[in-house]
Order: sequence, then structure tokens, then C-alpha cells
Amino acid sequence: MINNCSFSGYVQSISELKQKGEMAFIRFCIGIPRRYKNKEGKRDYDFIDAVSFGAQAEFVDEYFNIGSPVCVTGEMKTDLYTDQTGKAKKSYSLVTNTVRFPPHELQGNERASYNNNKYQPSPSNSAADDTFIEYDDDDDLPF
Repeated sequence: MINNCSFSGYVQSISELKQKGEMAFIRFCIGIPRRYKNKEGKRDYDFIDAVSFGAQAEFVDEYFNIGSPVCVTGEMKTDLYTDQTGKAKKSYSLVTNTVRFPPHELQGNERASYNNNKYQPSPSNSAADDTFIEYDDDDDLPF
């Protein structure tokens, strides 16, 4: 099973950076404009609650404000709880794996994203990538 979500939108709200033990965390809400406009000619938004941890939380705290464009990937988490009236409730939040600026925001910003993924692919062999084998379609085919 795969639990991998990607969203791009605008930061709608952001909490202060907090500590739980030695782990920093920050909660924020992403407003995602819908594809189509409503009857008034404006776009409706969907809102996704997100949380980042550790150095990624510090990155969000330092570089993002309300209204900042943002792209995130992560895992959707479901929390089950009972409200004050005793009714069972669900809430959803995105636990981020990556938080970055949209591509058009990258100009002049070398530190444009933070990725929790520790895996770093080895550099590719550029000579192998540039190799192209010419196909001769004049040959007789064996069938």
C-alpha cells in the first residue's frame, strides 16, 4: 500500500516553532485553489493541515509566511479522538517528507527545499547518459 500525497498551494496559517523533547515541530495549513471558478468567478480553496519535524520544521519557520507559495509531499495521517460531547471524530493531517518552494521561486535561492529523505542517489555517469545507439531500419527483419 502507498500513502504518498503531493500538494501545492499557499500557506494559510502557520504556528510558532515548538519543541517536544529534543524534536522541533511546526504546524501549518495549506490552501489549495480548486481548478474551476465558482459562480462568483472566484476560486474556492481546499485546506490541508500539515506538520513538519526537525530541521525541516526549522526550514518552514525560517522561509515561509502566510501567503507564501509552497509545495509539499508526505503521508496523510488520520487521528481518531472523542470530542467533549463524547462523539467520535476524525482529523487528517499531512506529515511532510519534503517542503519546497514552487519551481518559479527558485531563482537565486540555493536553499529552496528541505528533504527528510536520507537516500541520495549516486551521480549518474554522464558518458552513459549521452550514449545513443543508431538504429538501422533498412535491415531485413528475421520475421
